[in-house]
Amino acid sequence: MKKIVFLIIGVILMILGIIGLMLPVVPQIPFLVAGAIMLMLGSEKVKNYISNHHLFKDHVEPHIHKNKWFSGIWEKINKEN
Repeated sequence: MKKIVFLIIGVILMILGIIGLMLPVVPQIPFLVAGAIMLMLGSEKVKNYISNHHLFKDHVEPHIHKNKWFSGIWEKINKEN
């Protein structure tokens, strides 16, 4: 049940992020990042895809461990699944 809720919230946030790409009034980055986090919490396949993607490994992962807040979120995502 918990994973279904994460998936639904993740899809809604991703849709809002895509709408934000088209409308200059709505911010897109917070919605897309939050949506990606929710989808990672809800699906092992999405988590593996994002974690193993070359853009994530090269550009995002090195910065996660430098910041305590991001590091805490990343540990929670890895602990959930």
